[in-house]
Amino acid sequence: MEIRDYIVIWRRYWQTILATVLAGIAVSATVALVQPSTYQATASAYVATPSSSSIAELSQGASFTQQAVKSYAQVATSSFVLSPVIKRLHLQLSTSQLAAEITATAPVDTVIIDITVADRSATRAAAVANAVTEQLSNSINSLTSVAATPVKITRIQPAVPPVSRSNLPLALLMTLGALAGLIVGYGLSVLRESLDTRVHSRADLEEVTDTPIVGELLLTKRDQPARLVMRDDELGAAAEAYRALRANLNYVSIDKRVRTTLITSSIAGEGKSTTAANLAIALTQAETRVLLIDADLRRPAIADYFALEGELGLTDVLVGQVQREHAIQRSAYLNLDILTSGQTPPNPGELLGSRALHKLLEELRPEYDQILIDSPPLLPVADAAVLAGQVDGVIIVAAADRTTRTQLDLSLTTLATTDSALLGIALNMVPPGRATAGVYGYAHNR
Repeated sequence: MEIRDYIVIWRRYWQTILATVLAGIAVSATVALVQPSTYQATASAYVATPSSSSIAELSQGASFTQQAVKSYAQVATSSFVLSPVIKRLHLQLSTSQLAAEITATAPVDTVIIDITVADRSATRAAAVANAVTEQLSNSINSLTSVAATPVKITRIQPAVPPVSRSNLPLALLMTLGALAGLIVGYGLSVLRESLDTRVHSRADLEEVTDTPIVGELLLTKRDQPARLVMRDDELGAAAEAYRALRANLNYVSIDKRVRTTLITSSIAGEGKSTTAANLAIALTQAETRVLLIDADLRRPAIADYFALEGELGLTDVLVGQVQREHAIQRSAYLNLDILTSGQTPPNPGELLGSRALHKLLEELRPEYDQILIDSPPLLPVADAAVLAGQVDGVIIVAAADRTTRTQLDLSLTTLATTDSALLGIALNMVPPGRATAGVYGYAHNR
């Protein structure tokens, strides 16, 4: 992973990371406050052999002592040494319990043994360290009484009761807890990121496909049912993003003029109907005569967006019950006409793939500069795939933080099997702070 990836993870999962850091601090602070006070006292002993008569014997004795001192350090925590200490100091401990409090070390290339005792009582820690050092000397003398080279252990530094605790400082513990929380938080976030197949940004789309990204439509508040930002917040950043989408569409098909455009998505809830409605309004602001057709015969939404009567519409025209000029309604926007879905039919797929729809589109082409068609999602039903072969181009709407890469890939594969031109992908519901420069235009951030 690059540094940029870690920054992206931080921006995406900062709440999780912050929570683990605070949890680490809380746990370390709790441990520091509840753990008992511990005091450490250390006594040092010098290990030596009797004086030698020659340099060779002196060297041999020094070498023997350095090798033996390592074994003596282990003997210091044995029951052979600790049992007499327990009896002498009247300790209510077993030899194994006392051994757990004692650390015996022999610094490299020295003949010194350091006996360190950690205990809740500073006085007892010092007493035990001194007693173990003295008893070690007696025990080693008894063990080497028959040896050719007897050993003498002399205490050179007695243990004194410490005046301060040996526990780690609270500030240090909290720092370590915060560091551990940061590592855990980032680890969980990286794992979550690796398992997350949703599309979050333009960069994610670029990893999935080479299809042009024709727009980044901003996430807006959902306190209004229609969510027509081109009407409710015409000068806002979200409305400007639709104008950028309108501008970008002028460049995606230079060789062929696109007059009929299908707007669809992979699954429901990605904002295709919202995109179609707002794009239609944005097109009219460029003095373009637009017809918006609601071809989502299963879950129509366009009539509600523009507060129009939806009982008479596309299905009625296709079955020949009404003439198209009687079904098309004028909207409140100049140059924008709307053909709602009409009655819900039992066979939506067959109607959308009929020659009647093809004939209707051919008749409407000369009357409008742009015809936008809102269709059902690609994956749940085949309606959009059927429609795709009858239009000049298709726009797929993908919702940030919702659409998965697999779903988008399946949608692209489905469109590839039809005789349709994919104009591009519009990334919808992008948090304002995450929007980047567009393919041809740009989206303003607040």
